[in-house]
Amino acid sequence: MFGRGPSNCCFFLPLMLLVLVTCPVRAANKDPVSFQLKPKSCIALSKGKDCYGDLVLTWNLQSPRNVCLYREELERPIFCWSRRLTGSYSGQFSLSESRKYSLVDVESKEVLFTDSITVTWVYKESRKRRRWRLF
Repeated sequence: MFGRGPSNCCFFLPLMLLVLVTCPVRAANKDPVSFQLKPKSCIALSKGKDCYGDLVLTWNLQSPRNVCLYREELERPIFCWSRRLTGSYSGQFSLSESRKYSLVDVESKEVLFTDSITVTWVYKESRKRRRWRLF
């Protein structure tokens, strides 16, 4: 059915990666939540440089909760909502590497949802020319 060879590998590996990337990651909880974070990726000119963009977040809960939006490695929340079923946030960001964003219940400290913005680069190395010299 599936032969061995590079043609099958090249077809099924990207397909499996696409399935894994498009499936949201949810924490196990009793209160299902919908969460949408945009953009999913950001492109910088070269490695180590910042990429800039507009963050747009929307979420829905089945019961009202006090929740906050956190960014990985920051102790303080970006924004909080009090006793809300739905919420949205928009703001600018500047990232030099990929970061995770999480929606957290304030009382229970339960992570309701986590998603990330992936930073990629046009040039992996510096664009400076290196000239070889013997002396």
